[in-house]
Amino acid sequence: MRTQGEELITVSGLSAGYGTVPVIRSVDFTVHTGEIFAVVGGNGAGKTTLLSTISGLLHPTSGSVRLAGTDITGWSPERIVAHGLVHIPEGRRLFTGLTVAEHLRLGLWNVPNRRKVERERTDRVVDLFPVLGERMDAYAEVLSGGEQQMLAIGQALMREPRVLLLDEPSIGLAPVIIQRVFAVVDRLREQNLTVILVEQRVNQALALADRGLVMRHGRIEVVGTAAELAEDPVLRAAYLGAAVAGEQRNKE
Repeated sequence: MRTQGEELITVSGLSAGYGTVPVIRSVDFTVHTGEIFAVVGGNGAGKTTLLSTISGLLHPTSGSVRLAGTDITGWSPERIVAHGLVHIPEGRRLFTGLTVAEHLRLGLWNVPNRRKVERERTDRVVDLFPVLGERMDAYAEVLSGGEQQMLAIGQALMREPRVLLLDEPSIGLAPVIIQRVFAVVDRLREQNLTVILVEQRVNQALALADRGLVMRHGRIEVVGTAAELAEDPVLRAAYLGAAVAGEQRNKE
């Protein structure tokens, strides 16, 4: 585990849901600059709702979210993006009628001097994902699932965020492509980008992460280093067993 940087994300007493149905309840945790922080747990644990509340897609019913000391609770998603936090939701959600180049350019929406920074930032994305450089004129609908995931991450990186929320990036991808995507996430840590990662492949997520938490029924069961979460036999049996078993079946 890398040395912890300054506290960048502070989630305090966060609760949220849909209508009158609560999904996450009194969630507390912190994430430090340059960390990869894994959020794991079974289906329906509240992981995606947690990310949506942090990024402003869902308003909390109570509690707060602070980014670099600024209270961003209740801010619009656009304002939160401008403040340095970008959310890549599950399923990529690209525009089928736009090309790779147009998606990357769209990532610079509302960025000052965007024409001056476009070439440099595009080059950085292509350095991470060379295949995108070869497919600049291809429409998103003809890209493979792996290429679409790379494009979604690349578009987010065009904003040079401080924090990246990444929700289930491995869904629908072949194992070799998942390894490539995770390798890029590891490189982003080297660039001091903070990543909060929700991932169904628990073993791989914890192998990549510095720290993390386990959710169950909308609450946090434990927060610790990735090694602590991965090595605790009681924790694995109680909360990660189904996910780990699923990973094992995929390997067989």
